[in-house]
Formats: sequence, structure tokens, C-alpha cells
Amino acid sequence: MDKGSKSGFTIIEVVLFLAITGLIMSVMLVGIGNSINQERYRDASTSLLGYLQGQYNSTVNVSNTRAKNQPCTGVGTDDGRGTSDCFIVGRVLTGIKTQTDSNGTRHVIESRPVYASVDLRPSDPALIGKTDVEILRLSGLTQGSEVESYAMEWGTKLVRPTGDPAGDSTFTILIIRMPTSGIIHTYVMSSLDRTPSQVLTSTVLPAEPTVDFKACLEPAGLIKSAQALTGVRVTKNAANSGGVKFVAAGDC
Repeated sequence: MDKGSKSGFTIIEVVLFLAITGLIMSVMLVGIGNSINQERYRDASTSLLGYLQGQYNSTVNVSNTRAKNQPCTGVGTDDGRGTSDCFIVGRVLTGIKTQTDSNGTRHVIESRPVYASVDLRPSDPALIGKTDVEILRLSGLTQGSEVESYAMEWGTKLVRPTGDPAGDSTFTILIIRMPTSGIIHTYVMSSLDRTPSQVLTSTVLPAEPTVDFKACLEPAGLIKSAQALTGVRVTKNAANSGGVKFVAAGDC
């Protein structure tokens, strides 16, 4: 009888097994992490697209958050619910700003309502021959103090497309509804914190200011820097949310 015969694994075999298992697990974890980060990057792109489209919906379907006693012209006060010395005609977006909170420092877009204090009628003889920009200038536009902030998701940042002469990512976007016709226009400046009047004053008459605004999402490490970025485009003089487009990878 062979009493020295035993079954089992040697120390070398156990070490090799653990090493191979650990290697497989590390590869799997890296793959899962990459998939999660790519999904977060796509989520950031989709969220930004939805936010910008929502600004057009807010212009069409007006929601007034201004306190009843807060004047929009700087003179006088409202008399009560349902009365006002002005009416909402759009939104003005400014960015990119930075905001620091418990989640760190993030890129932020600020949105404010735009009010008109002069009630213009299409039949007004003084408006005959006027361009839309000139009519808007006569509308007594002012921006409200109520600020809605949108923080970029997952630490992503907005940057200009490669080769864009504007350089940085600052902008002011005016989404405005014509008080005389209801038609929506979009005006863009590559400058931060411009008022509606400043945006309209920057235009050259009689031509309407029509320029695309395109911004790309810097991934903040979510994907490889060499990977093509995605982004959003607000088409020139967009008239509704359909004017906000997704920019596919390779076009930024």
C-alpha cells in the first residue's frame, strides 16, 4: 500500500490560479469602467441637448416666475395677480460660467426670462418697413433677475470646435418671440453676459443675424482624449426646438 500518495494543488499552482483570475477580473473591471464612462458621456450630451431644446419650449409655453410686485421696467409695481407692466417674450442664455459646490467645480449655463415693456401692434404705422431686429429694439426688452442654472453633467465642459476662431466657450444666446407675429428668432454672440439690447445692437441692419452656434463636450476623462467628441448645434436663427441638433462624433 502506498501511504505517501496524496491529492491536491501545489503552492505554485494556487499562485498561478490566483494570478490568472486576478488578471481576468482586472480586464473585466476596466472594460466595465470604460462602458460606464462612455454611457456617462452620452448622458451628458443628451442632457445638454434636452436642456437647450427646453429653452425653446419655455419661450413658446410661457412660465412666469417673477414675483407679482417685482417691476420689469425698473419703474412702478404690478397691481396684482393677472396684471403686469410687461410680458415674457423669450430667454437669454449666458455661459460658460463656473460653479463650485459640494460636487466640485462645474461648467454652468445661466438662463433668464426676457420681458417686453412696450405693447407693439402689427397694424402700427410706425412699424411699416421695419425689420424684426428694429421692431425688437422698440419693444423695450429687459432681462429678468430670476436665474435658472444648468450644470454640465459628470464634470464635462463645453469647448469650441477645433479651429473655431472665437477661441473660448463664452456666449450669449437670445431666444426671442416676435411680439407682433409670434415668430421665434435666435441671435448669438461670442461674448459673456450680454443683455438682449446689446445682442440686438451688435447686429448689422437690415440683415438678420444668422449664425450657427456649435459647442463640443470635453469629456473630463470619461473617454480617451483621442476619441472624437460629440456636441450640440443651435442652427442659425432657429425658430423652435427642432433647431437644436446633436453633433455626432467626428464633427467637433
